[in-house]
Amino acid sequence: NYPSIDLLRDVPSDDSFQINQDELWTKAKILEEKLQDYKVEAKVQNVIAGPVITMFELKPAIGVRLSKIENLMGEIALNMRARGIRYLGQLPSKDTIGIEIPNDHPKIVYFKEIINSEKFANSQYELPIALGKAVNGEIIVRDLAEMPHLLVAGATGSGKSVGLNAI
Repeated sequence: NYPSIDLLRDVPSDDSFQINQDELWTKAKILEEKLQDYKVEAKVQNVIAGPVITMFELKPAIGVRLSKIENLMGEIALNMRARGIRYLGQLPSKDTIGIEIPNDHPKIVYFKEIINSEKFANSQYELPIALGKAVNGEIIVRDLAEMPHLLVAGATGSGKSVGLNAI
């Protein structure tokens, strides 16, 4: 018998994670302006907000070298007062690049929320593991039996050990 899910902490009822679209697009404009400061023309095409990070989809102007944008990530992070920015490169099947910027107020993703999801409960995996939420808020569940290795990476204090213990 598996332990009861009631042992896990409930998501607090005051956990009101609201995505402010105006705030996101203001941040997108700031990103464009910071790139412009370095003579890089790019336009934000889409913004995908997740619980912890937001991905900005940028379309560089013709003639802009992607390596120049990638090399500017440290300066952009400093100018935007972000804890760190991740350059994703070209997005699959698109003519845009992705840049992930941490949210000013990240939302805690509760383990109970993932375990209680239909995606986890109805998975047909041999050894299902709950990995969390993707940038778009989609719950990620994978089959540990199909993984020859599992790499858990992250900054100090980001919850790697807690995640492994949960798995």
